[in-house]
Amino acid sequence: MLKILALAILSLLLVSCLSPVSQPQPEPSNWKSQVKAQNSARLADPLSAQYIWTMPEPKLGKSGYGPVYQVDYKVNAKNAFGGYVGFERARTMFVDGSAKHSYYEKETPFSFISSPY
Repeated sequence: MLKILALAILSLLLVSCLSPVSQPQPEPSNWKSQVKAQNSARLADPLSAQYIWTMPEPKLGKSGYGPVYQVDYKVNAKNAFGGYVGFERARTMFVDGSAKHSYYEKETPFSFISSPY
């Protein structure tokens, strides 16, 4: 009887050590407008921004937040002098259905060598 009780307590302790299963993030709605709104804060002229969507819709990926949706795209906008700066690769992550983080990489002739995409 004592062995069964000890085994039951040990089992409960082991089960309590398990990490909870991460719940999938909700799929973002109106994700293009969310990406544009988030980028408008860092662009000198957000109305001139041109986007090339390299993905038809956000895909599920991994991050420090667990499974999140992310979308890859290219963005080009005018700088403070009125000239276009060239397309930059970008990735935006969605946490709880809204755009939270964006990462950018300036495209150069040799960007394919060190590209994280």
